Amino acid sequence: MADARKHTCAQGDHIARLAKEGGFTHWKTVWDANEALGKSRKNPNMLCPGDEVVVPARQDQEESATTGQYNDYQLDEYDLFLRLRILKGDLTVLANAPYSLEIDAEPVPRTGTTDGNGQLEEVIPPEARKAKLTVRAPAPEGAKGQVQAEVPMTWELNLGALLPIADETPDPLLYMAVQQRLRNLGFYSGPVNGEWNDSTKTAVRGFREIYGPKGSDKPADAFLRKLEEVHDHPKG
Repeated sequence: MADARKHTCAQGDHIARLAKEGGFTHWKTVWDANEALGKSRKNPNMLCPGDEVVVPARQDQEESATTGQYNDYQLDEYDLFLRLRILKGDLTVLANAPYSLEIDAEPVPRTGTTDGNGQLEEVIPPEARKAKLTVRAPAPEGAKGQVQAEVPMTWELNLGALLPIADETPDPLLYMAVQQRLRNLGFYSGPVNGEWNDSTKTAVRGFREIYGPKGSDKPADAFLRKLEEVHDHPKG
């Protein structure tokens, strides 16, 4: 039986993956062993590089059984979800659009259709790190009688790489978290480098014009909460 160990997180680490690597069937076993981290990070799927996570030692458990008959045992398992909402250029939802999802931990791509709110939801393995999502948007309207093909759009996804927005998230990681969300929402096209540069400030102003709140181009608390709400918790 391996001893408990301390893991220093890199970008892309999350509790479900660390639990899987530690041989646990449920992420809460590891999360509950990190009470202090849980108070600051809130979401076990969003950790910062440098966060220290204690992976506890596995404990053997014995259960009685009766010979000569079947004995049922149930493991406390969980599902890890990838949830995305696909928006068009005007920030309206891309509803009922077919998609394919290639996950690095699986040999066969998945297929599906976004729902009426432009959302898709897939159960993914905790060990997955990258995925490629291709969504086929309806063809733009052309001349009368002209046949238009669907327009495919592809995104490379770094699973578990989204950084948290929290009081304990240090700069420049907080700035990177803002850039990630602004980029996903289409307001920012520059690198995610943690630099509060002119292009990032322009993206903040663009976001504020549509979603609010009014203010400067600095990452004030009210702006951060609104950005988190729009990106992380979209309303259907």
